[in-house]
Amino acid sequence: MKQLRLFALLLMSLCISTLSYAQAPVLSDANPIITPENAGQVTQLAMIGRGIPRDIAYSPDGNLLAVGTSIGVWIYDVHNQALSPYLLSDINQRGFVSDIAFSPDSRFIAAGTGGEFPESGDNALIVWDVQSGAVVHHLTAHTAQIMDVAYSPDGFTIATSSADDNLHIWDAQTGEIINTLFNHRILGALALDFSPDGQFIATAHFSDNGDSFTDDTVRIRNVNTHELIHTFDGQMSALDYSPDGQLLVMGGSAIRVYDTQTGDLLHEVASERIYNYDVEFSPNGQFIAMSDANDTITIYEVATMQPVQQYRLDDTVGGVAYSPDGRTLASFNKYNMPAVQWWDIESGELAHAEKFNLWFNDALFTPDLQSIVYTQNYAVNMVAVDALKSYQPAHDEYIRFVLGSENYHQAPSPFFMDDQVMIINKRQDKIGVLDAQTGDLIRDITLTGYFYNVQYYPNRQWLTLILEGDLVVYDVNTGELIQTLSSDWDVSSFAYDADDDRIIVSFAFLLEDDYYDVRVKIYDFSAWSGNPDEAWQQVDEFPLAGIPNALSLLSTPDGRLMWYHATQDDDSLIIRDIDTAYEVELAGNGLLAPQFSPDGRLVMVESGQFILLWDSQTGELVATLRGHTDWVRAEWRADGRAILSYGEDGTIRVWGVPLP
Repeated sequence: MKQLRLFALLLMSLCISTLSYAQAPVLSDANPIITPENAGQVTQLAMIGRGIPRDIAYSPDGNLLAVGTSIGVWIYDVHNQALSPYLLSDINQRGFVSDIAFSPDSRFIAAGTGGEFPESGDNALIVWDVQSGAVVHHLTAHTAQIMDVAYSPDGFTIATSSADDNLHIWDAQTGEIINTLFNHRILGALALDFSPDGQFIATAHFSDNGDSFTDDTVRIRNVNTHELIHTFDGQMSALDYSPDGQLLVMGGSAIRVYDTQTGDLLHEVASERIYNYDVEFSPNGQFIAMSDANDTITIYEVATMQPVQQYRLDDTVGGVAYSPDGRTLASFNKYNMPAVQWWDIESGELAHAEKFNLWFNDALFTPDLQSIVYTQNYAVNMVAVDALKSYQPAHDEYIRFVLGSENYHQAPSPFFMDDQVMIINKRQDKIGVLDAQTGDLIRDITLTGYFYNVQYYPNRQWLTLILEGDLVVYDVNTGELIQTLSSDWDVSSFAYDADDDRIIVSFAFLLEDDYYDVRVKIYDFSAWSGNPDEAWQQVDEFPLAGIPNALSLLSTPDGRLMWYHATQDDDSLIIRDIDTAYEVELAGNGLLAPQFSPDGRLVMVESGQFILLWDSQTGELVATLRGHTDWVRAEWRADGRAILSYGEDGTIRVWGVPLP
């Protein structure tokens, strides 16, 4: 039966791989323009990136390796690492996967999700059928990030620990909560593990002693009676029972091994300035693998707690997992150079590695619409639109050039002047103009002070930004300062009207409770002589009193100037045209960055992990694009046939109406 399941799994993997790498273009000039009438048909056409790794686990039968990431769980065939992995995803997932666990029979995998803040994720327990990819459960009882997940040894229950002070035990079949082990003055449970016989559960957490959160403890309880068996002090974030249940190893501020029967401390390995992220017993119980913040995996002999093997990486190791046969150790790192590694324990050699990625800083279509440029870390990457597939990793072959982090303050933000030149942020006091093909620096524009909201105005090849509360405009070709707009109030937003050579600028004064008095001013520079000493002509001004939240400005592709702001209760967004009586209200909480489609018929709005499409005339919500699991930004393609989104979940996605 096991061989039959394995054959079915391999067949499914091959099918998914073949479909994922189909050569037919997913986006071309034949795709329909997105309109209110077909917006409901918009779907994800392509995805770049694997997401950010968060946890790793072998299936108990030893056939699969699972990598929990920001976007779901990738499943690898252990026996054929060249075979493309397939993704277990949940369209309703919000927040990243923080921990994963296989069921004892390897049929299911459970994942806990969450975000940096409770509101940035739905903090769900998600369970998938590994073979079919179907979501079996999506359970949302926790109110903060789930920190750890474990199946009971009999597979009947699932335990989840959370930063919300609760440890729930769920019925694995029905999804109902059977027990809540504790919810009394605990700041958050970080880790948990069932004893091999299923009678006990160990938890590591922070407790609130009334004055501060310093009472760090590990506790062992009887699962059925809740009786407290042992309490151990120490700042620990990882736990693992030995295969025979006689020992419990803890990782965190130190490595400690306790006798679970007596509670005696048997071994301790101190960690000076090195925090241990994960610990795991080998299948035979004779060794312990430990990952730490010093870019190292160390294997200790349990009897002596002397190191017998070390693996060095170029980045902090996030977690480790032994294969059931004890021959391989899998690990992952999730920060500067995300990857998953397979180590041969006997030889100590790296047997295989798979690259992952971090979040994407920016993504946009090139002016000719034939490529996508995106930035990650200090690399500028480009992929041809006709080479897009339904899924592809963020390949090294897409890299055009890499900027040295010692010279650049942050990752590049591209603005295309033409097909050859882009502009990036450089340090905090300069902006650099670079050649898009080579990365060579063409020009530096020196600034003084903190700047943000950098925009390129192609009609005049100007670079405009907000600098220390003023609006400043530079000529990109010469680096010359063109204009400075200042006031006793700070500039909060601006937008250009490319058709009429106008700019709209808002100056804001913060009142109490995030209310603002605002002056919206319009400047006409169509007849401007080009002399930097000559001020632009102010042609209009609108005083607005007591605007909730900050007023923002935008221009539409057909040249209309608009302002927008949230309502007092932040439950809708008001958009107004400054020249006409046009106004539309979009009902919804937390709506950000509205953008009109190229034909003006739709408004696209970012809302947390979702992209919303509204009919610009009626204010009707016509589509919700789901798939991202963390904060997202999105841009229209200039011909209106696609939407490009990117975000903190480590993916770039292309949306459109698919071809028949």
